[in-house]
Amino acid sequence: MSNFIVKKVAVLGAGVMGAQIAAHCINARVPVILFDLAGKDDKQRNIVAEQAVAHLKKLNPAPFGDSEQANLIEVANYDDHLHRLGEADLIIAKHRHGPTRTITVSAQLHYARFYDMPQNPGGGQ
Repeated sequence: MSNFIVKKVAVLGAGVMGAQIAAHCINARVPVILFDLAGKDDKQRNIVAEQAVAHLKKLNPAPFGDSEQANLIEVANYDDHLHRLGEADLIIAKHRHGPTRTITVSAQLHYARFYDMPQNPGGGQ
């Protein structure tokens, strides 16, 4: 069995849960790209993710050992930066209404992407 080294994480959704997941990754010294919806103003396209990171700095208890670590979270939006998902070794996303089903995926590292696979491909559980 080989170890899978995570060098960068993409977190989809900068809400309460997504932002705190990003903070925990930074605490583990793993770089993070935090994605959310694009802002309507062309000059502030990453405003939603930026506000989430700013909010993390104000939390008590703080999710960071040092609030300056919040600056290590890169912010992005789905409209302009979706191609950056290819930089991540691990993509973390949460369905808005909780889990709906399990999707089996396969790491196709030569493409640096994931795709849905048929259920029970080997006849297992």
